[in-house]
Amino acid sequence: MQRLLIVSQVSPYPVYKNGGSLRVFHLTKEFSKRFYCEVITLEHTDLPGDGLETVGDHVTFHSMVPQGKRGMLGLISKIFSPKRLYSKTIAESIEKKVRSFKPTFIFAEQGVVAQYYVAFGDTPTVLSAVDSIAMAAKNEMILSKNMGRRAMWFCLYLQRRWLEKRYYKRFKCISAVAEGDTAYLSKILQKEVEFIPNGVDLDTFNPCYLGEIRDTLVFTGTLDASMNEEACIFLLEEVFPEIHKHNPDLKFLIGGRRPTKLLQKSVLPYVQLIDSPADIRYCLKNCLLFVAPISCGSGIKNSVLQAMAMGCAVCVTPLVAAPIGITNVKEGVRCVSERAEFMETVARLICDPLELVAAGMRSRKYVEDHFGWGSICDKYVKLMIRQ
Repeated sequence: MQRLLIVSQVSPYPVYKNGGSLRVFHLTKEFSKRFYCEVITLEHTDLPGDGLETVGDHVTFHSMVPQGKRGMLGLISKIFSPKRLYSKTIAESIEKKVRSFKPTFIFAEQGVVAQYYVAFGDTPTVLSAVDSIAMAAKNEMILSKNMGRRAMWFCLYLQRRWLEKRYYKRFKCISAVAEGDTAYLSKILQKEVEFIPNGVDLDTFNPCYLGEIRDTLVFTGTLDASMNEEACIFLLEEVFPEIHKHNPDLKFLIGGRRPTKLLQKSVLPYVQLIDSPADIRYCLKNCLLFVAPISCGSGIKNSVLQAMAMGCAVCVTPLVAAPIGITNVKEGVRCVSERAEFMETVARLICDPLELVAAGMRSRKYVEDHFGWGSICDKYVKLMIRQ
């Protein structure tokens, strides 16, 4: 069996900590079916002791956590230093692991790992940038209303742009998960960047987990992310009140990790807010329509893919639809180009529950055809072999 060394900024455990850990878990699980894998993470990896959520038998984990400066100097370094996750000691340890493990390929996950390119030597390496960290910082800067936070995100934008331009060029093969990020990186690097989207766990998110009663409008996501917080506030102020006025029996649910104080204060009496659900499928169990009026940010929204895989019809903005490759309603998705039309579109869709159920099945089929983790992993393997 060939050998693969995975070097990741984030750990795959706990699996549902965030989108990054979920992604690394599923990629490692699929890679372990094709390679003997060793995984180096730049944060602590606490393996599950109950035998659940395991990635496979052919995987060994190593945690190499950069030791940053303490106190105020550490805080300043975290904000201003583009090399805050770089450690000479870790670089030497990775180089030693490459010599002893002798991997056939190296898979570098997340852009900051590019700083360790020297340690990878001549081993064929794919840099999975995931997204453009500079573009993400720029979007956060635009969204921030606090001048201090805007200044912080501007500094992060400058340092991340420097990191991308300095280190990404060292790699022959680079990929990103959204077409916008792919185009942005291709432009600043003046080289080809491969578009390989995120996947979804088709076994975990399965229509069999849906309940018989479908009477709830649902939004899920990481709720302290600016783009998700803004979308939720829009739903609570502009969409849910009008829908509730004409459909008093309809239910409304927002679920996800770390809801902000502003979001918690804005929740309406008839809206259920679930903070850090143990199983996100519980939030989708009675979903009639999944709504994601996200108007800023970048990349593929895992929560939308999960809802589609569960067999839920979804109503989204072009920013959400484009990275998934959706262009019309055949895939069970309704795309609304203008925020002003979102509430009216939702009101019209919920008038035909049977059509929404059918649309949900089309959503499932689309995800099966394009976003199973097995097929996503195969694309990375082809990229490795191409070298």
